[in-house]
Amino acid sequence: MKIRNRIINVLLIMGAILYIVVRFIIIPDSVRKEMEYNKAQYNAVTHNLNSILPYKSPYMGDASNIINLYNNLPMTVDRTFQLLSDELTLVIYYKDTFLQVGEKSVEMQEDETNDSNGKQNQVYQDEVFKDLIYNSTAAFALIDNLKKINYNFTDINYSVTRDMIEELYTVKLSELLTEKNWSVLVQDKLKDSEFVNNSMNIFAIETY
Repeated sequence: MKIRNRIINVLLIMGAILYIVVRFIIIPDSVRKEMEYNKAQYNAVTHNLNSILPYKSPYMGDASNIINLYNNLPMTVDRTFQLLSDELTLVIYYKDTFLQVGEKSVEMQEDETNDSNGKQNQVYQDEVFKDLIYNSTAAFALIDNLKKINYNFTDINYSVTRDMIEELYTVKLSELLTEKNWSVLVQDKLKDSEFVNNSMNIFAIETY
């Protein structure tokens, strides 16, 4: 009887320890990792290529596929989409100014800056620049017949063509779609401010 009670007590203690480990160590760690992963998806440099590969398609006419693709890319702020199938063009209408979109994108990553307003604006601009290059590269690499994307903010428009994006890389866009090539040829380049600024200079701009 004493042995049985001891065994029961040992099992109860082990159960309590296991509960504490799961409740206070494993679950919080899992939640933390999930939060870190989700935050990384808002940043073009840390975004996971595998999250958008399911949306690869030879045609741009599937609205739900295009929308789901952009919902899994950075810069997921309030916007609407229009597909001009005859022109093989995607138009994205943002409901904020260029800098407001940058601010919201930075906030999604929980990045904070205590710099002056002018420096904050530079951070927001750089964020949108990187996202425009990244998202355009992803869209053209994944949607085979897409020819043009118009990003319409409330104060400025950017037009990007497939030819413009192809000029940025030394390989075909389809060859970028491996984890190694994507990381080295796409994401690592976005860490270079000179590359980002030079790339944005080839995009067509229309201001209001």
